[in-house]
Amino acid sequence: MTVEIGVYRVSLRFKRLFADPRLFEKNSNLARQYLESAGLSEPNNRYIIQAKPPAITDERGEPSKIAGEAKYVYQKKKTRSEYMENANLVIDYLDVGTGLSPDQHHQYWAGQKLWTMPFALKIFNHQLVKLEIPDVEELYTMVKERAQPTTIASIELNDVHDQQFDLAMAYLEGHLARIAEKDSATLEVYASRDLEPSEREALDKRLTRQSTDSTVYLILGAT
Repeated sequence: MTVEIGVYRVSLRFKRLFADPRLFEKNSNLARQYLESAGLSEPNNRYIIQAKPPAITDERGEPSKIAGEAKYVYQKKKTRSEYMENANLVIDYLDVGTGLSPDQHHQYWAGQKLWTMPFALKIFNHQLVKLEIPDVEELYTMVKERAQPTTIASIELNDVHDQQFDLAMAYLEGHLARIAEKDSATLEVYASRDLEPSEREALDKRLTRQSTDSTVYLILGAT
């Protein structure tokens, strides 16, 4: 099936960007958090994927430096916090199925606040990527049938180019997790190319087949 993935980059300019702990949390999906606060609701918010942390730069594109301290509201309490002046927060994220148009994404980001910090939308870039991947409904059914009793199956994404492989993985993870949740199950998705050799070997033994760099492991479990 052909799927469409929106690839977005936004650059937000802050007169003062405070060092809010949420900016630096490991595995934080800042794009999803912001869009939720702007009105994006369940179940659509799960289709916003941010694979890497945001970058904080100055006007020259260099990492921003602390400029001073001032009062800042964090968790509804005033505190003193360090801040960066005239900082740009650059966020890369994917939309793998919200149904929002690029114009709607732009509207969410335009003239808003990140928590209590106002910003101006400096850059808004969008690219639409089309991929040919297995139908996720059929794929889930296949996994459910084949995964007993080992609770593991695999597929090959041979038709997906290397530079688009991560996009395909993000789409599969988001949609398969949603289907599994409806079925009171969990489904974990792993690319063989991202695993340590020992982890890959262990999964190959369970599957009794040799994986390739195009192999995707699907592990089904009960909630």
